[in-house]
Amino acid sequence: MESTNIKQIHYYIDELQRYCHREGCEFFTVCPQICECKKELDLDTSLAWRVAKYVMDSIMNLKEANDFVLSCVFIINYHKEKYPRLYKLLEDLYICVRLNDEIIKSAKDKFLCGITT
Repeated sequence: MESTNIKQIHYYIDELQRYCHREGCEFFTVCPQICECKKELDLDTSLAWRVAKYVMDSIMNLKEANDFVLSCVFIINYHKEKYPRLYKLLEDLYICVRLNDEIIKSAKDKFLCGITT
């Protein structure tokens, strides 16, 4: 069964993918480069797409994703007035990924403590 936090991470992946497409586009899970949304691509949509893809590909190793998302939050921080929605999505995703990493670490620590006692 998928944890609530992983479901939230998938929610933010979907939202980042939707961010890259025009509103109502039914093909939001495919690269916007190959649909009509191509006309609206810019640096912010490229960043959003790359983060979504990276986190999706790293779902089994969210420690790496955590570092990558944090780097992207730092980058977009300088442009958060221009891209407030993207900034909020990245910030929220970072919190979810970090929380998931802490949950897993805590579970591993509890498991290892049970083995050594």
